[in-house]
Amino acid sequence: MKKILLLSIAVAGLSTAASAQYKPGGSETYKDGYKIEFLWANTDATALGGCRVGTGVNDKFYLNDYANGTVKVYDELGFVKDIKVADFIWVSNNADNAGHIVVRADKSAWPGTTDYAGAGDPAATAFYVIDSKTDEVISPQLVCDANLRAAGRGDAFGHVAYDVTKGYWAIYHCFETYCDELQFNGVEESLGSTMVFKLGIAAEYAGSTAATGQTLGTAMPYGKFDADNDQYESLAVFANNRNGVTGSGEGKYGNGIRHYSRVDEEGVFTYKAERKFFLTPQHADIGGFMVFELAGKQFIAYPAGGNDIHPSDALAISEVKYAESPLSNPDADKASALVARLFPAVDGVGAPAYPAKSNYMSINVEPVEGEPNSVYIYTFAQQGAMVKCKFTAPESAGVEDLVVSDDETAPVEYYNLQGIRVANPENGVFIRRQGSKATKVAF
Repeated sequence: MKKILLLSIAVAGLSTAASAQYKPGGSETYKDGYKIEFLWANTDATALGGCRVGTGVNDKFYLNDYANGTVKVYDELGFVKDIKVADFIWVSNNADNAGHIVVRADKSAWPGTTDYAGAGDPAATAFYVIDSKTDEVISPQLVCDANLRAAGRGDAFGHVAYDVTKGYWAIYHCFETYCDELQFNGVEESLGSTMVFKLGIAAEYAGSTAATGQTLGTAMPYGKFDADNDQYESLAVFANNRNGVTGSGEGKYGNGIRHYSRVDEEGVFTYKAERKFFLTPQHADIGGFMVFELAGKQFIAYPAGGNDIHPSDALAISEVKYAESPLSNPDADKASALVARLFPAVDGVGAPAYPAKSNYMSINVEPVEGEPNSVYIYTFAQQGAMVKCKFTAPESAGVEDLVVSDDETAPVEYYNLQGIRVANPENGVFIRRQGSKATKVAF
């Protein structure tokens, strides 16, 4: 195995020496009590152009190598193994809530430069599941539900917000132009389904330049989960990242991730667009993101850079807040939402040492055992570094969002330090709220 954190081969077009050590560019937090730490990175995959998408979980990374039909596994020390999944796999994978790796497979070979590369026959498109604890392929192929599948490249898909081994789940792909509605026809007893739709920066905001199709848009459900219908209340969509258009530079569309709300219309679930766009200051012109909950608040992790910079190892984390337009205001957005940022490594002249070779960054968030206010965050972009970092929120992060009443006759309510209401508090410190007064109490 290669020595920890050593670059084993020079990246084409970079001046970095073959023996250069990976040096992260540092980090910064923007609000009191938050912390982001670089843990480790591995650069063994920088020369593997076939590993376009990779997902980190359980202290490992899983990279689809479609050229060889395998999923490559790396850890902090280097390459671990190849996992043979199918005769042909496509470039995309991601993790589910239970830490499984969901791999996009395809029965066709690379079809070249057609509009639907990687799709082949939609009926042949399938997914496989790897248990990241054992590295075993644990499922037969999961064929897309006939009601939902559609031809499309599917070069990337977002975090799968379900446990795919326990029933119905869905994957969302994004392509070209914004839709006002995304219809989702639920099918009971389905092992797995995909929803492929064409999305992008709305023409009303960005004009024809940003309306050009891309294949690396992504989406994920988030928020409250409706267990009766196996659906989340909201959908976040970053539809069409465009170089020079969707970064957070002056007058750019760096807040282009849009919020959709789920509506049940006679048994057909429809996600309807709202004029709500996530504030994502210092957003790079590359796709990929993940919404997660920590310490009673929602956060969004996304590739950082700003303007037209495309580093593969820079991460930003913001509180989930919204604006009415995707246009970014760098100063105001940063002050309102940005919490922490991990900066990229730089070369001898100050340029990013690992510029992204595709316009997509995989991001996965994983709980830290025994630390309820911390998560691990894994990132990877093609021919860049596989990075693992740790993000910690203060214990009181969720408390500031408690809504208090001026009515002194209001009933007494208790919340834990993460801002979650507790019916019968015991054995700990809690927030006691009555009317407009909120105080800490111990039981």
